[in-house]
Amino acid sequence: MKSLIRSSLILLGLLILAHYLPDEPLDPWNAIGPKKIVTLITAISFIQLLGAWFIEKFGLKKGAVLTGFLGGLVSSTAVVTEVARTSKDQPGQSTAQILTIIAATIAMEIVGVFIIFLGSEDLHYPLLLILLAPVISAILMILLEGRGDHGQKLIPLHQKFEIVHVLKLTAFIVVTILVSKASQSYFAAGSAKVLTFVVSMFEMHGSLVANLQLHDAGAFDVQELGEMFAISVLASFVSKLFIVIAMGSRELKVKVLRYTIVSIFFVAAGWFTFRQ
Repeated sequence: MKSLIRSSLILLGLLILAHYLPDEPLDPWNAIGPKKIVTLITAISFIQLLGAWFIEKFGLKKGAVLTGFLGGLVSSTAVVTEVARTSKDQPGQSTAQILTIIAATIAMEIVGVFIIFLGSEDLHYPLLLILLAPVISAILMILLEGRGDHGQKLIPLHQKFEIVHVLKLTAFIVVTILVSKASQSYFAAGSAKVLTFVVSMFEMHGSLVANLQLHDAGAFDVQELGEMFAISVLASFVSKLFIVIAMGSRELKVKVLRYTIVSIFFVAAGWFTFRQ
């Protein structure tokens, strides 16, 4: 209990610190600022504590889904990174791990839906198909994954604030964002589609907002906007697969690869339906 209280106070302090830190990027590519870095540290720490509490309270599978969804509302990338990091130390827990990741992506898509509702002057409801289609596939995958492995033994998670690995995970995410942002310079003269893909790998919601604004400004029509949205969603799934391949266990890699393939199929189906 004392450890939980101490960790909660640290999280509160980080939230206050993030509120007062400047949002302006410090790097030459204008990719990420102090506020976003501290927010990432807070998100990863929050996911640690929330996951441990939910799993203890609701059981392995229900706790995993709740952790993934609520954590995904904060940062789906942080959720996937944390799950991938711990997967090698928790053999036999791949079902709970993939459930957490799937739930995080559902939260990511739902936030995207709200962005479309709130960020466009001229809302085109068929655009929602592109984001809602992978939500349907995610729910189906949760039902399928949740049916098996009833004999999995719960491996307790750490409830203490582990600052060292939180900083390592944050550094991994920050470096990846910087590399992604820096690579945009190579496509400066290229197509908007390539830029959208690169940006969306770790900033899907920002890409959605940017493309909505470009559409409202008359840069492209609604069909092109739908294509940009589909590219953004695909890029977000590819980036999460990359994180798991780089950090995750073999069993988790197989499950995430399967989930990614199914999700891409549903995104494509949503896009083709939108075009009709």
